[in-house]
Amino acid sequence: MKPQFVQALAYQATEIIRDLHARGICHGNIRPGNLLLRIRNLDHLGDQGIYRLFGQPKIEEYKTESGKILGPEAPRYNVGFLDFMSSGEDNLLNELSLIGFDHAFQISSSKTIEPLTEFLVPEVAVRKPASPASDVWALGVTILNMRSGISLFPWHVDCPEYFITECVKYFGEIPTSWEEPFYDEQGRPTSDKTAGRTRDVCDKTHSLKQWIRRISTQEAEMLYNLLREIFVYEERINAEDILGHTWFGIV
Repeated sequence: MKPQFVQALAYQATEIIRDLHARGICHGNIRPGNLLLRIRNLDHLGDQGIYRLFGQPKIEEYKTESGKILGPEAPRYNVGFLDFMSSGEDNLLNELSLIGFDHAFQISSSKTIEPLTEFLVPEVAVRKPASPASDVWALGVTILNMRSGISLFPWHVDCPEYFITECVKYFGEIPTSWEEPFYDEQGRPTSDKTAGRTRDVCDKTHSLKQWIRRISTQEAEMLYNLLREIFVYEERINAEDILGHTWFGIV
């Protein structure tokens, strides 16, 4: 995606999160998959109008391995998904919508949420309550993903233990005041000392700058500066302050 487009989307996402927090709501699951571009209004089009834009539906008949004919209760075919990018016309609007509110909660009622593979935040990973700062961390991961095209954490980082290990490589050890828990065999935090174990110590270090090498030096410095204020364990920048950061006006 072009820099200006990424910045426009990132700005909109930050505005949405700021407004949620101002209304006392924490989203609890900020990630690229929950940020959707809106489409222009197509309600006035009939079937033929839709077909002219996107082509005829792709239909594939269902077949069984045995070759037996499906019963009357089974569907006869599968319809392929609609690709909004397949049209010669620009049907996508530069307007963002945030979905996935099934983990949202009132900020006033501090909540400890289950760590999600797609929403791993340091404090949540060690069973501390989620907060608006948790949304901000996840927003930072999302912005970096959109701008670099690469996920900050490898695909195998699918549990809190591995996630904290990766965080330490980038951002140093987590605060001792957090009282990091033990981890079970699935890498999830546990209070059972007999069944749990401490996290393996790793002396490797990584830099965020490795993910922003392909962009201009000036923008890279600005983006790095923003991410350094987001990716901290404590006293994290808030959404309102992110909107005033110079990175949004650098391109």
